[in-house]
Amino acid sequence: MEEPSEIEHWKRISVLGSGAFGVVSLWQHKKSDDYIAIKKCKFKTNNHITDKQRKRWENEVNIMKTLNCNNIVSFKPLPKHLETVLLKYNPTKLPLLSMEYCTKGNLRRVINQPKNLCGLEENEVKTVLADITHAVSYLHKFNITHRDIKPENIVLQECNVRMGGVIYKLIDLGYAKELNDSVVSFVGTLHYLAPEIIKTENYNHSVDYWSLGTVAFEIICGVLPFLPQYTPVERFQYIEKKKPEHICIYQLHSGSVAHSSELLKENHISTCLKQNIEIWLRHVLQYDPSLRMMNFSDNTNVFDYLLNILNKKIVNVFSIYALEFYSYEINESTLISTLKDWIARDTKVQKSDQVLLSNFEKFDITDDKYVIDLLEDDFNLFMFRKGAFINRQTFTLPKYVKVLFENCTKRYGWRELRLLYAKSLFFLTQEDKIITSLLTAFKLYTGYIFNLNMKLKTNMQQIHKDVTTVIQRVDCYYNIHNNNFSPIDMDRGDEYKKCLLHFKELIASLERCIHNTNKLLTKVGILSKRQIILDKMLPNVTPVTNSCDMSEEVLKAIDLLNKVGNNFGQGQELSCMEMVRIVSNALKKKDKLLNNKNFKNYAKLVLTPSNGFSLVVLCVSGRHRLQLKM
Repeated sequence: MEEPSEIEHWKRISVLGSGAFGVVSLWQHKKSDDYIAIKKCKFKTNNHITDKQRKRWENEVNIMKTLNCNNIVSFKPLPKHLETVLLKYNPTKLPLLSMEYCTKGNLRRVINQPKNLCGLEENEVKTVLADITHAVSYLHKFNITHRDIKPENIVLQECNVRMGGVIYKLIDLGYAKELNDSVVSFVGTLHYLAPEIIKTENYNHSVDYWSLGTVAFEIICGVLPFLPQYTPVERFQYIEKKKPEHICIYQLHSGSVAHSSELLKENHISTCLKQNIEIWLRHVLQYDPSLRMMNFSDNTNVFDYLLNILNKKIVNVFSIYALEFYSYEINESTLISTLKDWIARDTKVQKSDQVLLSNFEKFDITDDKYVIDLLEDDFNLFMFRKGAFINRQTFTLPKYVKVLFENCTKRYGWRELRLLYAKSLFFLTQEDKIITSLLTAFKLYTGYIFNLNMKLKTNMQQIHKDVTTVIQRVDCYYNIHNNNFSPIDMDRGDEYKKCLLHFKELIASLERCIHNTNKLLTKVGILSKRQIILDKMLPNVTPVTNSCDMSEEVLKAIDLLNKVGNNFGQGQELSCMEMVRIVSNALKKKDKLLNNKNFKNYAKLVLTPSNGFSLVVLCVSGRHRLQLKM
């Protein structure tokens, strides 16, 4: 007998998920619009339920009732009447598990989106890992091992107090077990299982470390770390033989198998975060559980070590000269001067030739300031090389994109085609990011020059006041010098000599001030004329910059992946010509921008400093720099 779809004010509106043992239904209160997810055993009789299965089910319900963690889906008591009716249609007599309803689906759905085929964006990666680390750490404190950590068991819930509007929660504690002793049980999903579970050996909490590391790799790179296309037996043979430092085993385009101690190159996280995460992954993805269970060299456990990584402040620097991104770990005491030293080391652009700008249009980025004070919530800076445009070296296509172009007429099966399309989409995304950053940087730099011009007007007025004050004081001493002194005055000759000395210093200061002011006026005139020329050039440049938007190609590539994926038949083969066209159009847009005469002339004029440009910068940062002694 089927349970009713409506019970008083409650209505069953959908089935959220169904496994081999249970089914989760979503119920909605028609008046209050409240939601509740209810998990019940799907069996119609007790005949097919073993004692072990019954115990596992009851264990999950009992655990859920005791937990209180923001990153674990919470138990939600059933309204009494709803529970009473549902139990009548529950032949197994197993307890119902009622939980909060997480409205935004699970992590698997996020990973499977075409835009995430090479991993999630850095901020999302950090959020997922922090949330799930908190969840698993919480369970371990109560001596509970989850044993089935995977994207399907990580759900998204709305969270208005977060910038991204989402909090990630761990669900499905059906396999979770209190580890009072070592246990042997083959549970979980094969791709995420630690080797000792697959081998049905005794295990401990470290099986969750392996699963968490596997999920971390997947959300960063978009693929599983160990030969996902192989059978479980084939895959395990490679895992069993891998070196402790290997965090990835993958098949090359040639068909051979390669091992790596690094993440795949195609990812969306900064180099700084990537290097730190790799250290953590080399620990948690060790085959030997006794090594995996150990603390790190600084005696930090697996969870705290990862959270420390995620809490590090990283500043990203886009070099306009090299069209490349660099990242640096900073703290509250890191000075701009120190950051410039790091940039000079990596880019070979000397500190004196660097101009740093931030997204917040802060134009007073001086070497003695703290980096952290300039960035607010946006840890991105743009670095210009004075007097230089873009260093256009020989452009080389990434390996998989090159394969795409060289074999554009070849027909591929879905697995290989999907890989080529994913790598191509990643390439397009990176190229779009580079061009967007380039145009943003030039907008900031023109604003920087305009800001200097505006501040100069104010500074020149103050300089005029300073000069007037010096002249008045010179007149004062001149009058003293030409007056007749009484004998009493002459007896104070030392003070008179000091007055004369100060008078001479004022004269020298006045001469320097007049010299620097005249020099500054000349440079201000040059800058003003340059600004007028730039304003006249801008109408010819704007259409060029507007036409190089690659977001259209990125969207086309995503649509192509969706279309082909949804309509690809078993055994079917397709050519990659459509993706080749999309990538080609994007590259043409980039070349059109970087080779455009109007854009190049505009950029060179913006970036070329006049001989007295440094004097102008000194002026707007403080009039005392003009050596005006008062």
